[in-house]
Amino acid sequence: MIAETIRYFKMYPETVFVDVTSHSNNKKYHLLTFSIKTATNKQVVFLRAWLPNQKRYSFRWVFQYGIRALGLDEYFKYTELIMKDGDPQQHNEIKSVMTEYLAQAFDASCGWHLVEQGCSRNCPGKNSVPEEKQKKWEQFLRHVKNWIYSWMKPGYCENKEEYRISRELLFRYISSSSALDAAGGKDGHITLVKEWVRKLVASEKHFLHYLRKEKRAMHTYSSNGHE
Repeated sequence: MIAETIRYFKMYPETVFVDVTSHSNNKKYHLLTFSIKTATNKQVVFLRAWLPNQKRYSFRWVFQYGIRALGLDEYFKYTELIMKDGDPQQHNEIKSVMTEYLAQAFDASCGWHLVEQGCSRNCPGKNSVPEEKQKKWEQFLRHVKNWIYSWMKPGYCENKEEYRISRELLFRYISSSSALDAAGGKDGHITLVKEWVRKLVASEKHFLHYLRKEKRAMHTYSSNGHE
C-alpha cells in the first residue's frame, strides 16, 4: 500500500498538500500528512508521520530525513505548489527547505483555513447582533468571504492592479452604511472585520491567484475537496 501511494505521488507531484492534526486522536500526538490529488481529483496520502509536537525541529526531521529516506528528492523538483493549512511552524520549516529541493514550488496557504476558520475566530457571529439583523449579518460575512475567495481563483483578479482595485473596493464595502446596518449599528463589529481582513492581506503572497497563475496547479486554493 505504501508503494502504491508513493507511485501516485510520482505520477502527480505538481501539488503537494501538507496538513497536521492533533484534535482527532486521543494520543495527543500530531499527525503530519503529505498528499496529492490525481487527475480525477482523488486525494491520496502518500506519507504520514507522528510528531511529538509542532516545534520546528520536528518538522525539520520529517523534511530533511524522512522524505529523503523514501528517495523522493528527485520527484519534488517537479512540485510547483505546496499547500499547507496555515500553521506558522509549518510555514517556517517549509520555507527553510524550499531552497534545498522545493525551489520551484509556490509556498501556498489553504484558502479554507484562512477564510472560513479565520472569519470564525476573528469576526463576531450572528448571535452578537439583534435577532432581526442576524440574517443580514450572515449574508454580509458570506459576501466578504466570497470576495476574498475571488482573489484565489482564476477569472477574477488576473494582475496586481485588478487585485489592488478589488481589495480597495472590499474595504469600502466593509465601511459602507449597509454593512453597519447589518451589524445592528455596532461599529466595533465592523472594526473587527476590517482588522481580520487586514491581517489576512498581510499574508497575501501565499494565496493570490495572479502570483501563481503560471503554475500548473493554479486552480488549487484549498487543501481538501470538502473545503
